[in-house]
Amino acid sequence: KKNTPVTNAPRYLFHTSFCGSTLLANCLNTLPSCLAYKEPNSLFTLAKLKTASLAGGTSMTRKWHDLMKMALFFLSKTFTPSETALIKHSPVDTFSLNEFVAISPQGQTRGIFLYSDLKTLLSSVFQAGNRRNWYRYCISILPSFTRVPDILAKISVKNLSDAEIA
Repeated sequence: KKNTPVTNAPRYLFHTSFCGSTLLANCLNTLPSCLAYKEPNSLFTLAKLKTASLAGGTSMTRKWHDLMKMALFFLSKTFTPSETALIKHSPVDTFSLNEFVAISPQGQTRGIFLYSDLKTLLSSVFQAGNRRNWYRYCISILPSFTRVPDILAKISVKNLSDAEIA
C-alpha cells in the first residue's frame, strides 16, 4: 500500500471573483504540507448541473449530494499523510457554501472566505469583456443556489447594464 493516496479532511478557500484567491492558493501550494486544487472543473460542472436541473423544473438533490460527496472525496486525496488538500472553489461553487459544509464530515470543515471591497471588485470586473460576461453568468445563476428577495428574483439580468448588476 505504499502508493495508496492518503485522505485527510480538506481545507476550503471560498471567494468572490478577482480578490487575490489564486495568489493565496499558489502561495499555500508552495508549502510541503499543502496540495492546492484551484477551481477544479468537477465542482464547477456539478454547480452547472444543479443549475440546469433546477432551471428544467427537476430536482436531483439526492443525486447531486452523492456526486458532490464523491468529488470531494477524490479532491481530498494527497500523496503523503503530512499533506492536506486545499480546495479553491470557483465563485459559482461558492454559491453552494452551505451545502459544502453540510456534506463535509461533522467538525472537520475548515476554510476561509476571501473577498475584496466593492470598488476593487468593480474595477476588476470592468477591466475586460470576458470578466463582465463571467460575472453576468454568476449573477444569473445565483437564484439557483440561494434565496434572493422576490423583488430581485423577478429582474432579468439580460436587461441590466454592468453597473446595475454590480
